[in-house]
Amino acid sequence: MIKILLTTMSVMVTLHAFNQTTVSPKPVPPAGTGTESSSKNLTAVVVTRFQSEMNLSSDQKTKVTEIIGNYLDEKAKIIPLIAENKTAYDDKQASYFKTLRVKLKDVLVRTQLQKFMALKPRPEETDSSLYYVYY
Repeated sequence: MIKILLTTMSVMVTLHAFNQTTVSPKPVPPAGTGTESSSKNLTAVVVTRFQSEMNLSSDQKTKVTEIIGNYLDEKAKIIPLIAENKTAYDDKQASYFKTLRVKLKDVLVRTQLQKFMALKPRPEETDSSLYYVYY
């Protein structure tokens, strides 16, 4: 039951992300499916959103793309913990997110980092293209 719910949520996030961007002519595969292309697609969606919201320079965009891509690749590995051990997932997610912020702090100026935090969707906004980054 939990796996069905997680799969459904992942598909909803993916479809919403696809509808909000024109990054790819094909729907973005669900995050955490283990495919390299799904991580790259989600990275493209997220970075495109950050680009439009935070006015990243081309150098920043390149660095943020690498940071977000690595973060999403690592995060995809812990998704099964949501169903198996939610506490372990929450702990790892918090640690991964802290590392993400430290890395972004080296690339973004303070106002951009503040904007990054302000873009965090509410927990119930599971259809946000940024939900997977923050939760």
